[in-house]
Amino acid sequence: MKLSYKSVLDRHVRGETNKKVAESLQTTRKTVKRIIEKAEKLRLLPDAYLNYEEDDLKAKMNPRSKSKKNFHPADWAKVHQELTRWGSKCSDSNHTTMALLYDEYTVEAERAGKEAMSKTLFYDNYKIWVKEKQLVSHIKRQPGRRMELDFAGDTVFYINPETEEKVQCVVFVATLTYSNATFVKVLRSQGMELFLQAIIDACDYFGAVAPIWVPDCTKSGAIKGSRTDWAILNSSMEELARSYGAEVSACSPYSPKEKPRVEGNVNAAYTRIYAPLRNCTFYSLEDMNAAFRDACDRFNSEPMKERGNACRLFLLENVEKEKMLPLPSVKFEVRRTATANVGKDGFVRSSLDHYYYSVPHEYIGNRVILKSGSSDIIITTVDGRMIATHPLGTSPHDRHGLDPMHLQSYLRQYTEESPQYFIDAAERCGEGTRKVIELILGGTKYPETVYKMCRSVVFGLGKHYGRANLEKACNIALSIYGSTSEARIGYAKLKPLLEEMRKKDGEERRLSAFTTGSEDSKQKDRPDSKWDL
Repeated sequence: MKLSYKSVLDRHVRGETNKKVAESLQTTRKTVKRIIEKAEKLRLLPDAYLNYEEDDLKAKMNPRSKSKKNFHPADWAKVHQELTRWGSKCSDSNHTTMALLYDEYTVEAERAGKEAMSKTLFYDNYKIWVKEKQLVSHIKRQPGRRMELDFAGDTVFYINPETEEKVQCVVFVATLTYSNATFVKVLRSQGMELFLQAIIDACDYFGAVAPIWVPDCTKSGAIKGSRTDWAILNSSMEELARSYGAEVSACSPYSPKEKPRVEGNVNAAYTRIYAPLRNCTFYSLEDMNAAFRDACDRFNSEPMKERGNACRLFLLENVEKEKMLPLPSVKFEVRRTATANVGKDGFVRSSLDHYYYSVPHEYIGNRVILKSGSSDIIITTVDGRMIATHPLGTSPHDRHGLDPMHLQSYLRQYTEESPQYFIDAAERCGEGTRKVIELILGGTKYPETVYKMCRSVVFGLGKHYGRANLEKACNIALSIYGSTSEARIGYAKLKPLLEEMRKKDGEERRLSAFTTGSEDSKQKDRPDSKWDL
Protein backbone atom coordinates (compact mmCIF):
# COMPACT_ATOMS: atom_id res chain seq x y z
CA MET A 1 0.00 0.00 0.00
CA LYS A 2 1.44 3.38 -1.10
CA LEU A 3 1.74 5.93 1.67
CA SER A 4 -0.10 9.16 0.92
CA TYR A 5 1.76 12.25 2.13
CA LYS A 6 -1.44 14.32 1.93
CA SER A 7 -3.27 11.83 4.16
CA VAL A 8 -0.50 12.07 6.76
CA LEU A 9 -0.64 15.88 6.74
CA ASP A 10 -4.44 15.92 6.73
CA ARG A 11 -4.58 13.80 9.89
CA HIS A 12 -1.81 15.81 11.52
CA VAL A 13 -3.67 19.09 10.89
CA ARG A 14 -6.83 17.58 12.41
CA GLY A 15 -4.85 17.05 15.63
CA GLU A 16 -4.18 13.29 15.53
CA THR A 17 -1.04 12.02 17.26
CA ASN A 18 1.83 10.54 15.24
CA LYS A 19 1.07 7.14 16.78
CA LYS A 20 -2.57 7.27 15.72
CA VAL A 21 -1.66 8.47 12.20
CA ALA A 22 0.89 5.64 11.84
CA GLU A 23 -1.64 3.01 12.96
CA SER A 24 -4.36 4.32 10.64
CA LEU A 25 -2.08 4.42 7.57
CA GLN A 26 -0.14 1.24 8.46
CA THR A 27 3.27 2.84 8.66
CA THR A 28 5.80 3.71 11.37
CA ARG A 29 5.81 6.69 13.68
CA LYS A 30 9.31 7.52 12.47
CA THR A 31 8.04 7.88 8.89
CA VAL A 32 5.11 10.05 9.99
CA LYS A 33 7.44 12.26 12.01
CA ARG A 34 9.85 12.63 9.05
CA ILE A 35 7.03 13.71 6.69
CA ILE A 36 5.65 16.26 9.16
CA GLU A 37 9.10 17.73 9.86
CA LYS A 38 9.81 18.11 6.13
CA ALA A 39 6.45 19.79 5.59
CA GLU A 40 7.12 22.23 8.43
CA LYS A 41 10.60 23.00 7.08
CA LEU A 42 9.17 23.75 3.63
CA ARG A 43 6.35 25.84 5.19
CA LEU A 44 3.66 23.59 3.76
CA LEU A 45 1.70 23.59 6.99
CA PRO A 46 -0.98 24.29 7.98
CA ASP A 47 -2.62 24.50 4.51
CA ALA A 48 -0.03 25.23 1.77
CA TYR A 49 0.31 21.50 0.96
CA LEU A 50 -3.27 21.49 -0.32
CA ASN A 51 -2.10 23.37 -3.44
CA TYR A 52 -0.15 20.25 -4.60
CA GLU A 53 -1.20 16.99 -6.16
CA GLU A 54 0.16 13.88 -4.44
CA ASP A 55 2.99 13.27 -6.94
CA ASP A 56 3.97 16.96 -6.98
CA LEU A 57 3.97 17.03 -3.19
CA LYS A 58 6.29 14.01 -3.00
CA ALA A 59 8.59 15.56 -5.60
CA LYS A 60 8.78 18.79 -3.63
CA MET A 61 9.48 17.03 -0.32
CA ASN A 62 11.99 14.66 -1.91
CA PRO A 63 13.67 16.75 -4.63
CA ARG A 64 16.62 14.37 -5.10
CA SER A 65 14.43 11.35 -5.64
CA LYS A 66 13.15 10.71 -9.13
CA SER A 67 9.50 11.39 -9.67
CA LYS A 68 7.30 8.52 -10.66
CA LYS A 69 6.08 10.57 -13.57
CA ASN A 70 8.32 11.13 -16.55
CA PHE A 71 7.92 14.91 -16.90
CA HIS A 72 9.39 16.79 -19.81
CA PRO A 73 12.71 18.25 -18.52
CA ALA A 74 13.08 22.00 -18.30
CA ASP A 75 16.22 23.90 -19.27
CA TRP A 76 16.75 25.74 -15.99
CA ALA A 77 19.86 27.56 -17.21
CA LYS A 78 17.87 29.02 -20.09
CA VAL A 79 15.01 29.94 -17.75
CA HIS A 80 17.45 31.77 -15.47
CA GLN A 81 19.07 33.57 -18.39
CA GLU A 82 15.69 34.76 -19.68
CA LEU A 83 14.67 36.11 -16.27
CA THR A 84 17.93 37.94 -15.49
CA ARG A 85 18.95 39.53 -18.77
CA TRP A 86 18.61 43.32 -19.01
CA GLY A 87 16.81 43.75 -22.30
CA SER A 88 15.66 42.13 -25.52
CA LYS A 89 16.23 42.58 -29.22
CA CYS A 90 13.36 45.03 -29.50
CA SER A 91 13.36 46.76 -26.11
CA ASP A 92 15.72 48.11 -23.47
CA SER A 93 13.57 46.51 -20.79
CA ASN A 94 12.98 42.87 -20.02
CA HIS A 95 9.35 41.99 -19.32
CA THR A 96 9.82 38.21 -19.19
CA THR A 97 7.96 36.47 -16.37
CA MET A 98 7.88 32.96 -14.92
CA ALA A 99 4.30 32.60 -16.13
CA LEU A 100 5.39 33.27 -19.73
CA LEU A 101 8.30 30.83 -19.49
CA TYR A 102 6.01 28.15 -18.04
CA ASP A 103 3.61 28.59 -20.96
CA GLU A 104 6.51 28.14 -23.38
CA TYR A 105 7.62 25.04 -21.44
CA THR A 106 4.18 23.42 -21.76
CA VAL A 107 4.27 23.98 -25.53
CA GLU A 108 7.69 22.28 -25.69
CA ALA A 109 6.38 19.35 -23.63
CA GLU A 110 3.38 18.94 -25.93
CA ARG A 111 5.63 18.91 -29.01
CA ALA A 112 7.88 16.31 -27.37
CA GLY A 113 4.88 14.14 -26.54
CA LYS A 114 5.61 14.25 -22.79
CA GLU A 115 3.68 15.39 -19.78
CA ALA A 116 4.41 18.87 -18.43
CA MET A 117 4.93 19.38 -14.73
CA SER A 118 2.47 21.61 -12.89
CA LYS A 119 3.11 25.34 -12.60
CA THR A 120 3.74 25.02 -8.86
CA LEU A 121 6.30 22.26 -9.39
CA PHE A 122 7.89 24.23 -12.22
CA TYR A 123 8.39 27.24 -9.96
CA ASP A 124 9.65 25.13 -7.06
CA ASN A 125 12.13 23.15 -9.16
CA TYR A 126 13.55 26.40 -10.53
CA LYS A 127 14.06 27.69 -6.99
CA ILE A 128 15.80 24.44 -6.06
CA TRP A 129 18.06 24.73 -9.12
CA VAL A 130 18.99 28.33 -8.27
CA LYS A 131 19.75 27.35 -4.68
CA GLU A 132 21.94 24.42 -5.74
CA LYS A 133 23.83 26.63 -8.19
CA GLN A 134 24.07 29.36 -5.51
CA LEU A 135 22.69 31.90 -7.97
CA VAL A 136 20.80 35.07 -7.24
CA SER A 137 18.03 36.33 -9.48
CA HIS A 138 18.28 40.08 -10.04
CA ILE A 139 15.24 41.78 -11.47
CA LYS A 140 15.91 45.02 -13.30
CA ARG A 141 13.68 47.80 -12.04
CA GLN A 142 12.52 50.55 -14.33
CA PRO A 143 13.67 54.03 -13.29
CA GLY A 144 11.15 56.22 -11.51
CA ARG A 145 8.47 53.55 -11.07
CA ARG A 146 8.40 52.20 -7.51
CA MET A 147 8.89 53.49 -3.99
CA GLU A 148 9.02 50.79 -1.34
CA LEU A 149 8.00 51.63 2.24
CA ASP A 150 8.79 49.82 5.47
CA PHE A 151 9.48 50.16 9.19
CA ALA A 152 12.76 48.97 10.66
CA GLY A 153 12.40 46.12 13.12
CA ASP A 154 14.81 47.64 15.67
CA THR A 155 13.47 50.67 17.50
CA VAL A 156 15.40 53.73 18.73
CA PHE A 157 14.82 56.00 21.70
CA TYR A 158 15.50 59.46 23.07
CA ILE A 159 15.60 60.63 26.69
CA ASN A 160 12.74 62.74 28.02
CA PRO A 161 14.64 65.63 29.71
CA GLU A 162 11.89 66.12 32.30
CA THR A 163 11.36 62.53 33.42
CA GLU A 164 14.69 61.06 32.18
CA GLU A 165 12.71 58.13 30.78
CA LYS A 166 13.39 56.42 27.46
CA VAL A 167 10.84 57.25 24.75
CA GLN A 168 10.74 54.41 22.23
CA CYS A 169 10.35 55.35 18.55
CA VAL A 170 10.11 53.54 15.23
CA VAL A 171 12.11 54.22 12.08
CA PHE A 172 10.39 54.71 8.71
CA VAL A 173 12.36 53.81 5.57
CA ALA A 174 11.45 54.68 1.96
CA THR A 175 13.52 53.50 -1.02
CA LEU A 176 13.35 54.14 -4.78
CA THR A 177 13.92 50.77 -6.40
CA TYR A 178 16.12 51.90 -9.31
CA SER A 179 18.53 54.40 -7.77
CA ASN A 180 18.26 52.82 -4.32
CA ALA A 181 17.95 56.35 -2.91
CA THR A 182 16.75 56.09 0.67
CA PHE A 183 14.85 58.34 3.06
CA VAL A 184 14.81 57.66 6.80
CA LYS A 185 12.66 59.32 9.46
CA VAL A 186 12.09 58.62 13.14
CA LEU A 187 8.41 58.49 14.17
CA ARG A 188 6.78 58.35 17.57
CA SER A 189 4.64 55.40 16.45
CA GLN A 190 3.29 53.60 13.39
CA GLY A 191 0.03 55.55 13.56
CA MET A 192 -1.74 56.27 10.31
CA GLU A 193 -1.34 60.06 10.42
CA LEU A 194 2.39 59.81 11.15
CA PHE A 195 2.83 57.17 8.43
CA LEU A 196 1.10 59.32 5.81
CA GLN A 197 3.12 62.39 6.79
CA ALA A 198 6.31 60.33 6.46
CA ILE A 199 5.34 59.39 2.88
CA ILE A 200 4.82 63.09 2.08
CA ASP A 201 8.22 63.92 3.59
CA ALA A 202 9.83 61.13 1.54
CA CYS A 203 8.39 62.54 -1.70
CA ASP A 204 9.65 66.00 -0.71
CA TYR A 205 13.11 64.57 0.00
CA PHE A 206 13.30 62.85 -3.41
CA GLY A 207 11.86 65.94 -5.11
CA ALA A 208 9.40 63.90 -7.17
CA VAL A 209 6.74 61.19 -6.87
CA ALA A 210 7.08 57.53 -7.79
CA PRO A 211 3.78 56.42 -9.39
CA ILE A 212 3.74 53.07 -7.50
CA TRP A 213 3.98 52.83 -3.71
CA VAL A 214 4.66 49.46 -2.09
CA PRO A 215 3.98 49.48 1.66
CA ASP A 216 3.57 46.64 4.10
CA CYS A 217 0.04 45.37 4.54
CA THR A 218 -0.50 47.18 7.86
CA LYS A 219 -3.45 49.16 9.20
CA SER A 220 -1.44 52.35 8.60
CA GLY A 221 -1.81 51.86 4.86
CA ALA A 222 -4.15 48.97 4.14
CA ILE A 223 -7.10 47.60 6.07
CA LYS A 224 -6.73 44.15 4.57
CA GLY A 225 -4.22 42.47 2.27
CA SER A 226 -4.43 39.53 -0.05
CA ARG A 227 -2.01 37.25 -1.86
CA THR A 228 -4.25 36.94 -4.88
CA ASP A 229 -6.45 40.03 -5.06
CA TRP A 230 -6.42 43.80 -4.51
CA ALA A 231 -5.52 45.06 -1.07
CA ILE A 232 -8.23 47.09 0.66
CA LEU A 233 -6.74 50.51 1.43
CA ASN A 234 -7.88 52.76 4.23
CA SER A 235 -9.59 55.92 2.98
CA SER A 236 -6.79 58.30 4.06
CA MET A 237 -4.09 56.31 2.26
CA GLU A 238 -6.25 56.14 -0.85
CA GLU A 239 -6.92 59.89 -0.73
CA LEU A 240 -3.20 60.68 -0.34
CA ALA A 241 -2.19 58.45 -3.25
CA ARG A 242 -4.91 59.96 -5.46
CA SER A 243 -3.78 63.52 -4.70
CA TYR A 244 -0.19 62.58 -5.66
CA GLY A 245 -1.26 60.67 -8.79
CA ALA A 246 0.13 57.41 -7.42
CA GLU A 247 -1.19 53.89 -6.97
CA VAL A 248 -0.67 51.70 -3.92
CA SER A 249 0.34 48.07 -4.30
CA ALA A 250 0.39 46.71 -0.76
CA CYS A 251 2.55 43.64 -0.17
CA SER A 252 1.00 40.31 0.53
CA PRO A 253 1.04 39.50 4.25
CA TYR A 254 4.36 38.03 5.42
CA SER A 255 5.98 38.54 2.00
CA PRO A 256 9.04 40.79 2.50
CA LYS A 257 10.60 39.59 -0.77
CA GLU A 258 7.97 41.59 -2.65
CA LYS A 259 9.91 44.74 -1.65
CA PRO A 260 13.55 43.59 -1.53
CA ARG A 261 15.12 47.03 -1.99
CA VAL A 262 13.71 48.60 1.15
CA GLU A 263 14.22 45.36 3.11
CA GLY A 264 17.90 45.50 2.15
CA ASN A 265 18.15 49.18 3.03
CA VAL A 266 16.61 48.51 6.43
CA ASN A 267 19.64 46.34 7.11
CA ALA A 268 21.87 49.04 5.63
CA ALA A 269 20.26 51.56 7.99
CA TYR A 270 21.43 49.48 10.94
CA THR A 271 25.08 49.60 9.83
CA ARG A 272 25.20 53.01 8.12
CA ILE A 273 22.88 55.05 10.36
CA TYR A 274 22.21 53.28 13.66
CA ALA A 275 25.81 52.20 14.30
CA PRO A 276 27.53 55.58 13.66
CA LEU A 277 25.06 57.21 16.09
CA ARG A 278 25.40 54.55 18.78
CA ASN A 279 27.34 56.85 21.13
CA CYS A 280 24.94 59.80 20.74
CA THR A 281 22.29 60.68 23.29
CA PHE A 282 19.21 62.54 22.09
CA TYR A 283 16.75 64.51 24.17
CA SER A 284 14.06 65.22 21.57
CA LEU A 285 12.54 63.67 18.48
CA GLU A 286 13.59 66.71 16.42
CA ASP A 287 17.27 66.33 17.36
CA MET A 288 17.20 62.64 16.56
CA ASN A 289 15.62 63.24 13.14
CA ALA A 290 18.22 65.90 12.32
CA ALA A 291 21.03 63.43 13.05
CA PHE A 292 19.31 60.66 11.10
CA ARG A 293 18.80 63.03 8.15
CA ASP A 294 22.53 63.87 8.02
CA ALA A 295 23.43 60.18 8.20
CA CYS A 296 20.91 59.44 5.44
CA ASP A 297 22.46 62.12 3.21
CA ARG A 298 25.91 60.59 3.71
CA PHE A 299 24.54 57.12 2.93
CA ASN A 300 22.96 58.31 -0.34
CA SER A 301 26.22 60.02 -1.33
CA GLU A 302 28.36 56.87 -0.93
CA PRO A 303 29.57 55.31 -4.21
CA MET A 304 28.15 51.89 -5.13
CA LYS A 305 30.72 49.53 -6.66
CA GLU A 306 28.03 47.42 -8.32
CA ARG A 307 26.70 50.55 -10.09
CA GLY A 308 30.04 51.78 -11.47
CA ASN A 309 30.81 53.84 -8.31
CA ALA A 310 27.77 56.00 -8.99
CA CYS A 311 26.06 57.18 -5.80
CA ARG A 312 22.33 56.98 -5.11
CA LEU A 313 21.77 60.73 -5.31
CA PHE A 314 23.50 60.87 -8.70
CA LEU A 315 21.24 58.16 -10.15
CA LEU A 316 18.21 59.88 -8.63
CA GLU A 317 19.00 63.31 -10.06
CA ASN A 318 20.30 62.22 -13.47
CA VAL A 319 18.27 59.14 -14.37
CA GLU A 320 15.30 58.55 -12.16
CA LYS A 321 13.76 61.94 -11.34
CA GLU A 322 12.92 62.84 -14.94
CA LYS A 323 10.75 59.71 -15.21
CA MET A 324 8.88 60.40 -11.96
CA LEU A 325 5.76 62.47 -11.40
CA PRO A 326 6.08 66.10 -10.25
CA LEU A 327 5.13 67.07 -6.72
CA PRO A 328 1.54 68.38 -6.45
CA SER A 329 1.13 72.16 -6.50
CA VAL A 330 -0.95 72.04 -3.32
CA LYS A 331 0.58 70.04 -0.51
CA PHE A 332 -1.66 67.34 0.91
CA GLU A 333 -2.78 67.96 4.47
CA VAL A 334 -2.83 64.90 6.67
CA ARG A 335 -6.00 64.93 8.74
CA ARG A 336 -6.74 63.08 11.92
CA THR A 337 -9.87 60.97 11.53
CA ALA A 338 -12.56 59.67 13.83
CA THR A 339 -16.04 58.21 13.52
CA ALA A 340 -19.16 59.15 15.45
CA ASN A 341 -22.95 59.00 15.36
CA VAL A 342 -25.08 62.09 14.76
CA GLY A 343 -27.19 62.89 17.83
CA LYS A 344 -30.90 63.65 17.90
CA ASP A 345 -30.08 67.36 18.10
CA GLY A 346 -28.25 67.24 14.75
CA PHE A 347 -24.79 67.60 16.32
CA VAL A 348 -21.91 65.14 16.21
CA ARG A 349 -19.29 65.02 18.97
CA SER A 350 -15.69 64.97 17.78
CA SER A 351 -13.40 62.83 19.91
CA LEU A 352 -10.47 64.68 18.27
CA ASP A 353 -11.09 68.01 20.03
CA HIS A 354 -14.23 67.32 22.14
CA TYR A 355 -16.33 69.92 20.27
CA TYR A 356 -19.79 69.47 18.83
CA TYR A 357 -20.42 70.19 15.14
CA SER A 358 -23.72 70.41 13.28
CA VAL A 359 -24.65 68.38 10.20
CA PRO A 360 -27.76 68.60 7.98
CA HIS A 361 -30.76 67.38 9.94
CA GLU A 362 -31.51 64.55 7.49
CA TYR A 363 -28.37 62.74 8.75
CA ILE A 364 -29.62 62.47 12.35
CA GLY A 365 -28.87 58.96 13.62
CA ASN A 366 -26.34 58.17 10.86
CA ARG A 367 -22.67 57.30 11.33
CA VAL A 368 -20.23 59.87 9.93
CA ILE A 369 -16.47 60.34 9.58
CA LEU A 370 -14.72 63.44 10.95
CA LYS A 371 -11.44 64.62 9.37
CA SER A 372 -9.65 67.28 11.38
CA GLY A 373 -7.02 69.50 9.75
CA SER A 374 -4.98 72.46 10.95
CA SER A 375 -7.82 75.01 10.71
CA ASP A 376 -11.05 73.19 9.84
CA ILE A 377 -12.87 69.92 10.21
CA ILE A 378 -14.61 68.05 7.38
CA ILE A 379 -17.53 65.70 8.04
CA THR A 380 -18.33 63.00 5.49
CA THR A 381 -20.61 60.03 5.17
CA VAL A 382 -19.13 56.56 5.57
CA ASP A 383 -18.86 56.25 1.78
CA GLY A 384 -16.83 59.48 1.58
CA ARG A 385 -19.44 62.09 0.55
CA MET A 386 -18.81 65.45 2.26
CA ILE A 387 -21.85 66.80 4.12
CA ALA A 388 -20.44 69.57 6.33
CA THR A 389 -17.34 71.64 7.06
CA HIS A 390 -16.63 73.86 10.07
CA PRO A 391 -13.78 75.99 11.40
CA LEU A 392 -12.06 74.19 14.25
CA GLY A 393 -13.52 75.10 17.62
CA THR A 394 -11.35 77.47 19.65
CA SER A 395 -13.60 78.83 22.39
CA PRO A 396 -13.27 77.09 25.76
CA HIS A 397 -16.79 78.28 26.71
CA ASP A 398 -18.93 77.59 23.64
CA ARG A 399 -18.09 74.11 22.33
CA HIS A 400 -20.72 74.02 19.59
CA GLY A 401 -20.08 74.77 15.91
CA LEU A 402 -23.43 75.52 14.24
CA ASP A 403 -24.36 76.15 10.63
CA PRO A 404 -27.99 77.45 10.75
CA MET A 405 -28.72 75.91 7.34
CA HIS A 406 -28.31 72.48 8.92
CA LEU A 407 -31.36 72.99 11.13
CA GLN A 408 -34.93 72.19 10.22
CA SER A 409 -36.91 75.21 9.02
CA TYR A 410 -38.95 75.58 12.21
CA LEU A 411 -35.75 75.70 14.26
CA ARG A 412 -33.75 77.82 11.85
CA GLN A 413 -35.72 80.98 12.61
CA TYR A 414 -34.52 80.93 16.20
CA THR A 415 -30.90 81.06 15.12
CA GLU A 416 -31.52 83.86 12.62
CA GLU A 417 -33.45 86.19 14.96
CA SER A 418 -32.22 89.75 15.16
CA PRO A 419 -33.83 93.22 15.11
CA GLN A 420 -33.14 93.54 11.40
CA TYR A 421 -34.56 90.07 10.75
CA PHE A 422 -37.95 91.06 12.21
CA ILE A 423 -37.94 94.50 10.56
CA ASP A 424 -37.32 92.90 7.13
CA ALA A 425 -40.14 90.39 7.74
CA ALA A 426 -42.53 93.18 8.81
CA GLU A 427 -41.66 95.27 5.75
CA ARG A 428 -42.97 92.46 3.54
CA CYS A 429 -46.41 93.13 5.14
CA GLY A 430 -46.26 96.90 4.77
CA GLU A 431 -45.05 100.20 6.16
CA GLY A 432 -47.49 100.14 9.09
CA THR A 433 -46.36 96.70 10.25
CA ARG A 434 -42.73 97.74 10.01
CA LYS A 435 -43.44 100.82 12.13
CA VAL A 436 -45.15 98.72 14.81
CA ILE A 437 -42.20 96.27 14.97
CA GLU A 438 -39.74 99.16 15.24
CA LEU A 439 -41.77 100.58 18.16
CA ILE A 440 -41.74 97.18 19.89
CA LEU A 441 -37.97 96.79 19.45
CA GLY A 442 -37.25 100.38 20.44
CA GLY A 443 -39.04 100.09 23.74
CA THR A 444 -36.23 98.12 25.44
CA LYS A 445 -32.46 98.13 25.80
CA TYR A 446 -32.38 94.40 25.18
CA PRO A 447 -34.23 93.48 21.96
CA GLU A 448 -34.00 89.75 22.74
CA THR A 449 -36.66 90.22 25.41
CA VAL A 450 -39.32 91.17 22.82
CA TYR A 451 -38.39 88.72 20.07
CA LYS A 452 -41.28 86.52 21.16
CA MET A 453 -43.75 89.38 20.72
CA CYS A 454 -42.29 90.29 17.30
CA ARG A 455 -42.59 86.65 16.27
CA SER A 456 -46.23 86.44 17.39
CA VAL A 457 -47.15 89.62 15.49
CA VAL A 458 -45.31 89.12 12.20
CA PHE A 459 -45.57 85.35 11.87
CA GLY A 460 -48.49 84.47 14.16
CA LEU A 461 -51.05 87.14 13.27
CA GLY A 462 -49.71 87.55 9.76
CA LYS A 463 -50.17 83.86 8.98
CA HIS A 464 -53.59 83.55 10.65
CA TYR A 465 -55.23 86.70 9.35
CA GLY A 466 -53.15 87.45 6.27
CA ARG A 467 -50.46 90.05 5.66
CA ALA A 468 -52.83 92.60 4.11
CA ASN A 469 -55.20 92.49 7.08
CA LEU A 470 -52.30 92.71 9.53
CA GLU A 471 -51.11 95.83 7.73
CA LYS A 472 -54.61 97.41 8.02
CA ALA A 473 -54.78 96.57 11.73
CA CYS A 474 -51.33 98.10 12.37
CA ASN A 475 -52.31 101.34 10.63
CA ILE A 476 -55.54 101.53 12.68
CA ALA A 477 -53.59 100.87 15.91
CA LEU A 478 -51.06 103.59 15.09
CA SER A 479 -53.88 106.08 14.48
CA ILE A 480 -55.61 105.15 17.75
CA TYR A 481 -52.69 104.73 20.17
CA GLY A 482 -50.03 106.90 18.55
CA SER A 483 -46.65 106.20 17.02
CA THR A 484 -44.45 106.26 20.10
CA SER A 485 -43.05 103.40 22.16
CA GLU A 486 -45.33 104.44 25.06
CA ALA A 487 -48.31 103.31 22.97
CA ARG A 488 -47.16 99.71 23.62
CA ILE A 489 -48.80 98.33 20.48
CA GLY A 490 -48.44 94.56 20.41
CA TYR A 491 -50.26 91.26 20.07
CA ALA A 492 -52.87 92.12 22.73
CA LYS A 493 -54.03 95.29 20.94
CA LEU A 494 -53.75 94.03 17.34
CA LYS A 495 -55.68 90.77 17.70
CA PRO A 496 -59.00 92.43 18.87
CA LEU A 497 -58.78 94.82 15.92
CA LEU A 498 -58.28 91.92 13.52
CA GLU A 499 -61.18 89.99 15.08
CA GLU A 500 -63.45 93.06 14.81
CA MET A 501 -62.39 93.47 11.16
CA ARG A 502 -63.19 89.80 10.52
CA LYS A 503 -66.61 90.07 12.21
CA LYS A 504 -67.47 93.22 10.28
CA ASP A 505 -66.40 91.65 7.01
CA GLY A 506 -68.53 88.59 7.76
CA GLU A 507 -71.65 90.71 8.39
CA GLU A 508 -71.09 92.58 5.14
CA ARG A 509 -70.82 89.29 3.26
CA ARG A 510 -74.09 87.96 4.75
CA LEU A 511 -75.95 91.21 3.99
CA SER A 512 -74.69 91.20 0.42
CA ALA A 513 -75.76 87.63 -0.08
CA PHE A 514 -79.27 88.30 1.38
CA THR A 515 -79.95 91.39 -0.74
CA THR A 516 -78.79 89.73 -3.96
CA GLY A 517 -80.66 86.49 -3.23
CA SER A 518 -77.62 84.40 -4.02
CA GLU A 519 -77.34 80.81 -3.14
CA ASP A 520 -74.77 81.72 -0.49
CA SER A 521 -77.60 82.86 1.81
CA LYS A 522 -78.95 79.34 1.82
CA GLN A 523 -75.66 77.85 2.90
CA LYS A 524 -74.17 77.76 6.32
CA ASP A 525 -72.31 80.96 7.11
CA ARG A 526 -68.57 80.39 6.69
CA PRO A 527 -66.98 83.88 6.74
CA ASP A 528 -63.63 82.69 8.05
CA SER A 529 -62.96 80.64 4.95
CA LYS A 530 -63.13 83.71 2.73
CA TRP A 531 -61.49 86.27 4.98
CA ASP A 532 -57.86 86.51 4.08
CA LEU A 533 -55.60 88.14 1.57
